[in-house]
Amino acid sequence: MHTRDIECCFRTENLFRVLQIAVRKAASIQVPISVCIADASGLSLAFLRMDGASLVSVDLAQKKAYTAAMFKMATKDLGAFRQPAASFPMETILGGKIVTFGGGIPLLYNDHLIGAIGVSGSRAEQDHEIAQAAADAFPDIAC
Repeated sequence: MHTRDIECCFRTENLFRVLQIAVRKAASIQVPISVCIADASGLSLAFLRMDGASLVSVDLAQKKAYTAAMFKMATKDLGAFRQPAASFPMETILGGKIVTFGGGIPLLYNDHLIGAIGVSGSRAEQDHEIAQAAADAFPDIAC
């Protein structure tokens, strides 16, 4: 994977188009969301908060993108790794940046992790559904 390929995927106009996919999906199910696209290191590259989205959704969307990038998996699948008897909750690692409920999806290009998308503002299942729609469109739109 060449750096030039990744840079092309993350051009501003491409990121905006992927954010629009998430917003359209959220609007179709009538939920206001915040959505964040991050690079493979979890650094936020693009963010949008719909009118009416809760303030907490801002932070959670960013954390979901970060978590999906760090673990290279959907945040909804991380709950399976939680152990009730653990000495500390998974969410406390990395300064509280980890989220273990739906809404974060890794972004892949030629089977390589290049980033992640995080969505927050509704139930975890709906957040995941919206993030998945944007992640599915990402390769065709951005790369």
